Amino acid sequence: YSALTSNFHPTGTILARLLDAGADAFFAGANDLVVPAEGSWLADAAGSLIPAERIGCFGPGGNLTAANGQPIHHLNYFNDEATVRFLLHSLGIAQEPVTPLAPETSLPSRHFFRRARGGSRSAGEGEASFEPTAVRKVPAAAGSEAGRGAEPDLVNAEDTLHLTILGSPDEEIASEEGGRQRSRRPMPMILAIYGSARVLEKFPTRNSGGLARSGTHFQQIIRRHISISRSLQGIPDKSSGMVPELPDGDELQQFGGHLFEALFVGSVRRLYDVARSQQRGRALNIILTCTVPWIATLPWEFAFDPSRRKFLATEEVHFVRNVLTSVPAQIIERRAGALQILVVAALPQRSTFLDLEEEEARIRLGFKSLVDAGLVQIEVLVDATPSRLHDWIQARDISGHRYDVVHFSGHGEFDAEGEEGKLIFVNSYGGAQEVDVRTLREILCGRGIHLVFLNACDSGRGSRSRSRRNSGVAQALVEGGLPAVVANQYEVLDSAAISFSERFYWSLALGATLGAAAREARIALNYQIHGESIDWAIPVLYARDPEFRLCQPLAQPRRAAVGAMPGIGPEAAAGPRRGAAKTRRLRVGIADIDLQFTELEGILARLNSVQDEIEFKRVDVVVPLGVWQLAGDTDARVTHYLHAERIVEKLKRHPSALGVDLLACITTHPLRDDNIYNLYGWWSGEKERPVLLFSTWNLAIPTLGELSGRVIANELVAGIAAQLLESGGGQRAIHKQGAKSCPFYFNQERDAAQLSQPLRFDAGCREKLLGQLPAALVDAFDSLLGAFANGTD
Repeated sequence: YSALTSNFHPTGTILARLLDAGADAFFAGANDLVVPAEGSWLADAAGSLIPAERIGCFGPGGNLTAANGQPIHHLNYFNDEATVRFLLHSLGIAQEPVTPLAPETSLPSRHFFRRARGGSRSAGEGEASFEPTAVRKVPAAAGSEAGRGAEPDLVNAEDTLHLTILGSPDEEIASEEGGRQRSRRPMPMILAIYGSARVLEKFPTRNSGGLARSGTHFQQIIRRHISISRSLQGIPDKSSGMVPELPDGDELQQFGGHLFEALFVGSVRRLYDVARSQQRGRALNIILTCTVPWIATLPWEFAFDPSRRKFLATEEVHFVRNVLTSVPAQIIERRAGALQILVVAALPQRSTFLDLEEEEARIRLGFKSLVDAGLVQIEVLVDATPSRLHDWIQARDISGHRYDVVHFSGHGEFDAEGEEGKLIFVNSYGGAQEVDVRTLREILCGRGIHLVFLNACDSGRGSRSRSRRNSGVAQALVEGGLPAVVANQYEVLDSAAISFSERFYWSLALGATLGAAAREARIALNYQIHGESIDWAIPVLYARDPEFRLCQPLAQPRRAAVGAMPGIGPEAAAGPRRGAAKTRRLRVGIADIDLQFTELEGILARLNSVQDEIEFKRVDVVVPLGVWQLAGDTDARVTHYLHAERIVEKLKRHPSALGVDLLACITTHPLRDDNIYNLYGWWSGEKERPVLLFSTWNLAIPTLGELSGRVIANELVAGIAAQLLESGGGQRAIHKQGAKSCPFYFNQERDAAQLSQPLRFDAGCREKLLGQLPAALVDAFDSLLGAFANGTD
């Protein structure tokens, strides 16, 4: 046999859309949709291949040149003299030599589905720049130890299902409807690729003919998407005036079912079922790419397979996203040692209250378990300006000791007018400075960085406009060549982001792939919430290759790493205790949600040492989403508050799960309840909801030293005593008159000095406590209030 083919880049309406979506990778596989490419000699990967000297190929990477200089395709094959000469050679009529073209050759593509590899050119170079190639080696498969940047050939990528939603071209189609001429946009298409199979289907977003349910799916998806956004931001619904509730278990599955049915249409669903059936214990990678901005903004991570009763992103599927780009991802050597992470903190509003050493200590505390296990090494850049970040990245780049990961912790926003995402850095005067996507790409891309983790609001949000594709921060960084980016598609609390990133980095450092690490992190975040939540689906992983590994897999996991793995290791001891645990009347768990107090372990150790009635221990709590409330009162100082009743309702089962009687949570966020804004302390007063809250928002409270210990002791005593008093049927604990040095005094002015001074119960409050609580417990309160009596400013 002989093979005559063309590596043709089509133009025109639907073909232009395929090309824009990186369909050159499609044509580089075994196919005959438009014109045969390398599939003409690789049709049967297990059989005999056509000899190199009997292959003729036009176009980039080929060995034939068109005589008329025009691209060769299925309509003009036999109009070119070169075709005739090759046919005569194949039939033995003419002996004109043909440059051999090895059947293992992978034709050049624009690398949408594949990273750049040896012998191919970068996108942006014209077709004429490709030289005919005689022989090119097929690179080692991904995961082999031959090279860090190796990636499986698309023809043999049996573990990956590519889904690409293709938008309409810019031009509109004129049509006659009802006697009037009007313009309409063609229906989007979805291209699905699995192994050598390719499927192209219509992707309906509204009711049309036999696709009557499509519009219903998208109506339900958009309605729920808006409801979730309003709930997380605390914005009341326009019709009811109430803040929507987050979906519960059944509602979440229904929402996910609509997403699944909308995505897997027609033969795409059949190809998905085939792919799942062929995995045989291996995880299926699903890479979703969308060229329609408003469809791309939908939370596809919630997709729920109704037949298998499973959410795709947490089951036997690695669900990741990609973006359209002509820039190949940078090829980087896999690290053999600890993961190198640069943590970038840019919080202008916090710089007023925290010195840089305290902020760095707080950040290091969040990575402590990973560092102690020898899995990561971190450097911390606090009060980050664009210039300082540039300096640190450039210095590492020049030295050759590049960072593997850049972890950004701060704020982001989406400029609706400019239609692009931005990150907020600190300027040279300590204020806020917006940094656009172009600057971020210039600083971060092409520097040997594997991954950027964006713990920032709106970091995963993109424009809904057709003209502003990849305008979000995450999408723009991937478009610029970064191998992977993690971002949030909704607002998320720091505690959830920290929990996700901890397990994510842990898995990566042990040698897991990006897809596997993201799945494990979602699973961990889900069970740490205790109950139904949506937090696990908020992070979005953008990656060119789900099988990308940042570190060499460990032949045998380090004992220290396994023993201290987040969520499974032994609980940290709170410190020395004078009495046995069983003699204590009360067990109290302390959750420093935002890791504000870096010496909390020592503080709790001292509180345990001065009395025998209460056992304090540090616990980890991830505050679930849906606890924000939009300010609706002129007394409010900020726009969004943590709503006390909502938080406690979400956390009411946590104390039992943590093995404590009371759970006390400390947060840096502003706090309110149904009646009062800007609270610094709150408790339920109910036995069914044994949770206390303490907010340090806008309070100049030190986070280190004796004074920080006194503040914590004062507020713990006030909260615990009031909770026990009121939940036991006693009268209200707080008083607005009387001694200000009493823990029950209502400090309406939020005077930080009042909170940090030595306190003791006044005679009236002490009498109320003794009337309802054991005297030994009341004495323990006194001991706790005096534990840091010598603290000074």
